[in-house]
Amino acid sequence: MKVRYKWTKLDEDHARWEQAFSYDGGAWETNWTAEFTRADPAAVCEAGRPRRQ
Repeated sequence: MKVRYKWTKLDEDHARWEQAFSYDGGAWETNWTAEFTRADPAAVCEAGRPRRQ
């Protein structure tokens, strides 16, 4: 079995991450996808570190 991780830059503030498996080295089956959005550091950070809720 092979595992592939793929990052895709959608635009300056958005990205997608995918994990896929291949049992034969040819066909890939994606089993996990995550969407990311850049956060505003002024809103979510304090002194350069993530603000604790």
